[in-house]
Amino acid sequence: MLYRKMIWTLRIINSIKSGVCRASTWADFSKVSDDYDKFRIPVGRDFIAGMSQLYTGKRLQDLHILDIGCGTGQYAKEMLDLGVGRISLIDASPDMLNAAKYKLANEIEQGRVQCLETIKAPPLPFNSDCFDVILLTAVLPHLDCAGDKTYQNAVKMLEEANRVLTKNGTIVITTSFFSTFSRYWFCKVCPELCQRLCEYFPSASDFEIMFTRANLKCVQKFTVIGAGFMSYEGMVNSEGYVDQAWINSACCFDLATEEELTAIQDKVHTLYQNGKWKEWLAENDSTNELGIATFFVCQRKDNEGQAQ
Repeated sequence: MLYRKMIWTLRIINSIKSGVCRASTWADFSKVSDDYDKFRIPVGRDFIAGMSQLYTGKRLQDLHILDIGCGTGQYAKEMLDLGVGRISLIDASPDMLNAAKYKLANEIEQGRVQCLETIKAPPLPFNSDCFDVILLTAVLPHLDCAGDKTYQNAVKMLEEANRVLTKNGTIVITTSFFSTFSRYWFCKVCPELCQRLCEYFPSASDFEIMFTRANLKCVQKFTVIGAGFMSYEGMVNSEGYVDQAWINSACCFDLATEEELTAIQDKVHTLYQNGKWKEWLAENDSTNELGIATFFVCQRKDNEGQAQ
């Protein structure tokens, strides 16, 4: 057991020494890894498990999943807890991956975690046709620069995912759109921030073009209703301000200006002091009621009888 622990530690250290690039073109995950899980909700885990079994034709215990941009391993942990047999994780942030390593310590010991590597992708350092399911959870919007509507890096990632996917394998992609971002309460305070965020997020039609370029076909599209990515429990601290840990966990505030952050804090503090914060939040945030996360389930176009 000690030998295995040493191997895992060495693999992570060597990856860090190799000089990994930033995990996102706009978010700095190195500064939020300690807070990332405090308010994050792994939305749609049952949906992912169900779609994975339906389209691969395999039981959970027989699946090998690749979690690209795994972050702190939230979704990987959920999948393993549901009974997935094996999972491999990669992320460009060594800080986030270290958090995943400790979260999955037991599963690593059991041999259910096949790979835990700090890797900047694309490309993917795996042989072709080796994964049953590939997860891209809020990953693609981080790969290209604002205004680049060709989404070249995102397409390359999808092409690589297609390459390492087994014949009847499934790719599950999670994203958000302008119409869903606008459901967040802070977008009511700073609509410019919402617009700035959406410059990085492909539209539904953009995704369809990207899928075609990567020789993929979308077989399911679904927005999870009744759950958002972020928990609001404990979001406002005892002084009446948005807790810094919540801001870090949300990540999107990396795109906010100092003036916007001040405006958000001032708005929340004033409402809190007047005893109206919870009422205002209920009236101005619909992420839980209407959903924020949209899932695309894709397969290879050449899968006859699968992608119908």
